[in-house]
Amino acid sequence: MNNRPFLNKNDRFIGTCVDMHHSGLGVVKHESLVVLVKDLLVGEEALIHVLRVEKKLAYGKIIELIKRSPYRIESICSVSSSCGGCPLITLSDEGQAIMKRNLVLDQVAFHQLDVQVNELISSPQRYHTRNKVAVPVQHDPFKMGFYRLNSHDIVEFDVCHVQTHTQNEVLSIIKAYPNKEELVSIKHVVLKENSSQSQMIVGFVVKDSQCLKESSLVQILAQLPYVKGIVAHINVSEGNAIFKGHDEVLMGVNEIVDELHDLKFKLSLQSFYQINPHQTLRLYELALDLAQCRKTDVLVDLYCGVGSISLLAAKRVNHVIGVEINPIAIMNAKENQELNMIDNASFFVGDASEVSVILKEMNLKADVLIVDPPRSGLSDSVIQQIKDLGIPNVVYVSCNPMTLCANLKSLSTHYSFNEITPVDMFPNTRHVETVVLMSRIEK
Repeated sequence: MNNRPFLNKNDRFIGTCVDMHHSGLGVVKHESLVVLVKDLLVGEEALIHVLRVEKKLAYGKIIELIKRSPYRIESICSVSSSCGGCPLITLSDEGQAIMKRNLVLDQVAFHQLDVQVNELISSPQRYHTRNKVAVPVQHDPFKMGFYRLNSHDIVEFDVCHVQTHTQNEVLSIIKAYPNKEELVSIKHVVLKENSSQSQMIVGFVVKDSQCLKESSLVQILAQLPYVKGIVAHINVSEGNAIFKGHDEVLMGVNEIVDELHDLKFKLSLQSFYQINPHQTLRLYELALDLAQCRKTDVLVDLYCGVGSISLLAAKRVNHVIGVEINPIAIMNAKENQELNMIDNASFFVGDASEVSVILKEMNLKADVLIVDPPRSGLSDSVIQQIKDLGIPNVVYVSCNPMTLCANLKSLSTHYSFNEITPVDMFPNTRHVETVVLMSRIEK
C-alpha cells in the first residue's frame, strides 16, 4: 500500500507556515508531508507551487501571499527571491531575534536539556556586516555570484548587501574585466578586510596562477588604495573545499591588520577570524565574563585560530594556552602575541584532543577552558578529554545549536549549565552563535 501523501511536482495548494526550518525556509504541513518554502514566514498563508517531492519532504515556492506576517519587510536586494545567501532578508530585526532564539529552543527541547535560553543579542548593524566573503565563479559563460538555494546554480548580483562597499567595488571590477579568458582558472574570489575597511586581501582560488600573472587585472586591482595584497590560492582538488592548497602572493603582502579593543591582529587570507566586526568584541567579552577568570588562572583556548580570544584573555589571567590544528593560524597567533607584546601566552599546533599532553608537558593545570569548534561541534575524543581533565569552568562558543545541544547532553554527566545566550553574528541568514558556561559537578 502506498502511504505517500497525494502531492506531486507542480501541484498547487494553500498552506500556512507553522515554523521555521533550520535552513531558514518556512515549514508548511500538508497532511503528513512537510513542505519547505523559501521566504514564507511563520503565520503567513500562501498559494504554494510544489517544486520537488521526496519521501517525507517537499520543496515549494510562493505563488501568491494571502496573509502577511507583521514581521515581514521589503527586501532591499534585487536577487533575494532566487539567491540562497540571505533567506531571512524579508524578516524584520524583531522577527529574526524571535526566530533565531526559537532555533536554539527547539534543539534544547529535542535534546531534553534543562537550560534557559536568553534573548538574542542582535547585531547593531543589519547590512554590510561581513569582513570576509567567498564568491563562486563559473565559466562558459562567466558568472560570479552566490548559489541558488539547494543547488550549485550561480545567481549573479549587482550589489550584495551583506558585503561592504569596498568588497562590492572589487567584485564589480572583476565582473567588468573584459578579457575573461585570462580568468578561466578562477574557482572562487575571496576578499578579506579589516573592520575599518582600510586594508584588504584579494584572493583568487585557482588551479593554476599563470593566467592571472599575465593578466592586467592584478595591476588594476592593485591601484585601489585599500588593497594591500593580491594572492592566488593554488587548489587543484576537485572537491568543494575553498582552501586546500598553498598561497602565492601576486602583489603586495598576504597580510592585513585589524584592531579589536586595544589589540592588533595580523591576518592572512586563510586566517580564521570572526566574520562580523560589529559583534566580535561583544561575543568574546561575553565568553570571558562568563568564564569568571581570576589573575591566578590558567586558561586554555581550544580552536584558538589567530589567537583573538586568547590574547584578549591574557590580561585577565596568569597564563593562556592556545591550541589549533591549522599551522598557519598558529603562526599568525604567535605574530599577534609578539605584535601586542604579550608574554603570558603560549600557542601550539595540535589536535584539540591533545590538550592534556600539552598541559602535562608545561606542568600546568587548567582552571578555565574555552572551546569554539567548527559547525560539526566537539568530537567524542574531545568530549571525553574535557570530562577527564575536569576543568572547573568551560565556556562553549558555538555556531551550530544542533551540535551544541548534542554536546551539552553528552557533557551533562560531568557539567551543569543554566543558560544559553544566542548572539547574532550573521543577520539575514539562518545562522546563530551561542555562548554557554558549563560548571564542573563536584562528586
